[in-house]
Amino acid sequence: MSHLEIDVSAPARPQLRQFLTTWPFKPHRWGVTGSTDGLDDLVVGRVQRGVEDAGAVTWSAMSDGRLAGFATLLPLEWDSRVLAMPAARVELLVNGSYGESRDAADALLAAATRDAGRRGLRHVSIRVDAADDAVIHALESSAFLNVDALITFFATLAELPAGLPVGSFELRAATAADVDRIVELAAWAFRDGRFHTDPSVPAERARDVYRAWAAACCEGSAADTTIVAADGNEPVGFIACRILADTAVHLRRPTGTIPLIASSQTVRGRGVGRALIAAAAQWFGRQEAAAVEVGTQLRNVAAARLYERSGFRLAAGSLSFRRVIEP
Repeated sequence: MSHLEIDVSAPARPQLRQFLTTWPFKPHRWGVTGSTDGLDDLVVGRVQRGVEDAGAVTWSAMSDGRLAGFATLLPLEWDSRVLAMPAARVELLVNGSYGESRDAADALLAAATRDAGRRGLRHVSIRVDAADDAVIHALESSAFLNVDALITFFATLAELPAGLPVGSFELRAATAADVDRIVELAAWAFRDGRFHTDPSVPAERARDVYRAWAAACCEGSAADTTIVAADGNEPVGFIACRILADTAVHLRRPTGTIPLIASSQTVRGRGVGRALIAAAAQWFGRQEAAAVEVGTQLRNVAAARLYERSGFRLAAGSLSFRRVIEP
């Protein structure tokens, strides 16, 4: 029987890279062919940035001298502000047989939640690959509540619409005059996300989260550009676009992502969504992106159909959990 030890320390880079080489849940894996060295470097870099983040604490699980997993607890300033309670995120990676991974996940979660309680962090969230059974079962046994199921779609730029559709809507970059309208579109369009399904978050507070997120996209902190579909001078839809900078370094050409896309109920069924995706594809092309990713909730069938009609294909699934730690 293996002996598990939990240390308050981050894995060394060589140890971390060896661990990640066989870790099966790497982001962007669906778009990588051939050698995965660049993808391994990308994930190592992201993990190390999280470990080095101000206020972060990392625990390593060693099993007979082998790194079986690690967890990092990261306080979240933005989430704490919009949720009006101290919030944090856990990054939890385990690797090995189910039994080894489950033991490591249980021990690492216990360490992270104890520390969160001591630090007064109340809302602790985590996102995990839908196939990561050991971590999912550990979360279910540790009083974490499943609040979201996300599906991720992927397309190469060549698979997305090549030209803008002819229609009655003007497609243009958002201006400062559009922000208030975009913010309210976001507040009422997004009703399926993890904040709305979290019973610890009041409905108006959940709407405030999306207002703040959309505003951050317009201001440039959560997106690189925001494009609107306007009927006259009135925005009736918007799409936020972002380039993942580290993908350009490690995957040769950048990957784009769509943090938010929404349209007014008054124009649903009139092609606004496809027009916005076509406009976004042109913007991503100018950034020399190789591919684009977008996610939506599993329950949002209409969005999934829109993405598939626009050239995206289903790539992965993930689950969001949260635990509220009472003072």
